[in-house]
Amino acid sequence: MTNAALFGLERGSRWGLLRVCRLLLLLMFATLHLSLPRVWAEVVVANGSTWRFFKGTQEASTPLDAWRAAAFDDGEWVEGPAPFHYGEGLVGGTELTDMAGTYNTVYLRKQFYSSDPGEISGLVVEATVDDGFALWLNGRLVVRYNCPEDPLTHDSEAMLSNPPREFRATVEQPGEFLQEGLNQVAVMVLNTHLQSSDLLFEMELSTTAPDTKPPVLQAVDPAPGALSTLERITVIFSEPVVGVGASDLLLNGAPAMSLTGSGDAYTFTFGAGDPGRADLTWAGDASIYDLAIPPNRFDAQALEAQWTYTVVDLQAPAILSIDPPAGAVVAETGSIRILFSETVIGVDAGDLLVNGLAAESVMGLGPGPYLFSFPEPAPGPVTFSWASGHAITDQAGDPNLFEGESWTITLDPDYAPPPLRINEFLASNGGAQGLFDSDGSLQDWIELYNAGDQAVSLAGWSLTDDPDDPRKWVFPARLLEPGAYLLVFASGKDRRPEGPTGELHTSFQLSRYGEYLGLFGPDSWEEPVFAFAPQFPEQRTDLSYGWDSGTQRWGYFSQPTPGALNGSSEIIGILERVHFSVNHGFFDRPFLLHLSSPDPGSEIRYTLDGSEPTRLGGAVYTSAIRVAGNTILRAAAFQDGFLPGEVETRSYLFPEQVLAQGAQPDGFPGSWGGARADYEMDPEILAVAD
Repeated sequence: MTNAALFGLERGSRWGLLRVCRLLLLLMFATLHLSLPRVWAEVVVANGSTWRFFKGTQEASTPLDAWRAAAFDDGEWVEGPAPFHYGEGLVGGTELTDMAGTYNTVYLRKQFYSSDPGEISGLVVEATVDDGFALWLNGRLVVRYNCPEDPLTHDSEAMLSNPPREFRATVEQPGEFLQEGLNQVAVMVLNTHLQSSDLLFEMELSTTAPDTKPPVLQAVDPAPGALSTLERITVIFSEPVVGVGASDLLLNGAPAMSLTGSGDAYTFTFGAGDPGRADLTWAGDASIYDLAIPPNRFDAQALEAQWTYTVVDLQAPAILSIDPPAGAVVAETGSIRILFSETVIGVDAGDLLVNGLAAESVMGLGPGPYLFSFPEPAPGPVTFSWASGHAITDQAGDPNLFEGESWTITLDPDYAPPPLRINEFLASNGGAQGLFDSDGSLQDWIELYNAGDQAVSLAGWSLTDDPDDPRKWVFPARLLEPGAYLLVFASGKDRRPEGPTGELHTSFQLSRYGEYLGLFGPDSWEEPVFAFAPQFPEQRTDLSYGWDSGTQRWGYFSQPTPGALNGSSEIIGILERVHFSVNHGFFDRPFLLHLSSPDPGSEIRYTLDGSEPTRLGGAVYTSAIRVAGNTILRAAAFQDGFLPGEVETRSYLFPEQVLAQGAQPDGFPGSWGGARADYEMDPEILAVAD
């Protein structure tokens, strides 16, 4: 359907944006109600009921609204069972085989009996409809769906063409128009137009019994009291409710981070909180209601709706990382860095024993890292342990004592770091030759290569994109065989599975514009084993950057080879962007524009028609360009063996010439959204300006 058809403009309709917005809200309301439990006392008009109906070849009555009243004589109308339909492929009901191209509406009437309308608190209308309908009870309009404004006539049309929709609406305080005895139901079903290929209407009408009891809090999980952690709380109401939001429940005045659940049970997530008292209250503007008609509001400020926990820290501090790590082989050592899992106090130099001797000094705060210094021990195994009388604890109300274990490294003055290097990486994975991870996502990646003749344990090795944080991402104890490659996704997902297999994911991603990238050994937290410093060069999508063993230089590869021997690179580098002597802007007189490239030997090509210059496309820049009118100039540098620089674009506008520009100036897009563009100034505006 075209936009014109959507808004009815081809029919000269006066429906405005406001009415369309109202309709969209109505559709949203109907959709949201589909998931709500049914609340009803009695079905008074069932699906498949028999109705009296009149085909809208003319008005059903004079005046127009007479047919909606109980007193109207519908004795000459035809009877038929619901659903009323055509073109839907349904069996049963009443098929309107003559409707297409003949009439656009169908009038329906049916009665139901009520012995005591005062005991009815609401009505529930549930319908399956294609395309729209309006419902009256005893002559009063109570539901309107996908209908134009009054007056509704026999040739009225539904506003939107929809597939069959499940619609649900509630009607409050029906006692104002229901009566004891027989009550008249009148429905007008509307199609979008005479040539519509289908129509469907089926409806069930139910009455609801009075319910004035509001929902209350029935249970919470975990139950109030003392606990070690408090991250999620499940709240169970006495009945199904709606309107619950994450910001409704407050922990010490702070709203929940997220919410899941429906019906009578909802789970609020707060994240790890601090130890101590945790008061749970509800926001003052919480609007939580049951499904009664009319709905009853949950009293969020009632004392019984509030409760308290006491979060007790029972978790002792632990070591998060050691540098160099346990099992490392180092050429020299006189210090070690230790990072705890939480803030600790009582750390003294004598708490750490090196081959049974106390360290000489320590520096650090909070969780660390703490730098312990000590005289270099004799070559061989070096064992670190903790003094039995240390007083390292966390800051819990009842402090938890740190219970550290011992570990060993090996001091070998002749040790040399294994010849590991970053062999290839891809910093902009666009999908043309992309590598997907196990989650099905395209990811950047880094390839390591063991150029030595011995297997290397990667325990304690690390990758980083920050020279000030050499341990940003630490490898698990993975073994890299001689001559082997290891692929690490630079995804930011931070995955380090133990064992010989499983995808590795760094905690950072790579920038295509260049950044620092370093590989650190277990004993090299001051100097990297390998690094692109201060940064690797600018990258391009789907081109990897790596070591070309044939030319013995770094280069770009149009065929990335993750986990395999690199091919041959014919691309030496990327050219810089072209420099423009005059920036874009508005001008009132001609000027000379000079283009230049910082790369010697490069050729500059430019265009004036808005197209992108290529190695063989566009004019070759040889001398200054005279700009005397509205101009869009695009330029880039080219050179054999190099990737072209990014295309630079500048717009030079002469306002006086805008009034005289043609319908299709060079460099302007020829179409917008599929429609042909026309940039010529409106002659009527020019006439007024003159």
